[in-house]
Amino acid sequence: MLIFKRPSETEFRQVKRMVQHYELELELLHPDKFTILKNDEKLLAFGCLRVVDNYAEIECVGVAEGQRGKGWGKMIVKKLLATGPETIWLATDIPKYFEKFNFVPSKQVPRELSRKIVPVVEGAKPTARNRVRAMVFSKKK
Repeated sequence: MLIFKRPSETEFRQVKRMVQHYELELELLHPDKFTILKNDEKLLAFGCLRVVDNYAEIECVGVAEGQRGKGWGKMIVKKLLATGPETIWLATDIPKYFEKFNFVPSKQVPRELSRKIVPVVEGAKPTARNRVRAMVFSKKK
């Protein structure tokens, strides 16, 4: 049976190991901000929705090794969007993936997000860090 829940202490240690392994943003990790997707005792996917004042950001979305391509990441993102406020931001190096959820690129970003965006310098060697793009989602129609 699939369930969404906040991680227990043990589950959160597992999430932190995966976050480090996938080289995701490690700042401000706190279990009460995370949602995990489990099937029985197996952790399938996780994601974090951080809301501070008038700013909301999806961070640390990941799928367990061996579980990719089964739709678990999509389920986590949809759950975070459904529980979040009207406007949600993210910084990602895989913008095409998030376009499926109606995120759009944005050049104007909140200060909280700007620290994650590294300007691309012409002629510089591409790295995962300088491929990060700011995107925004809005429930408003």
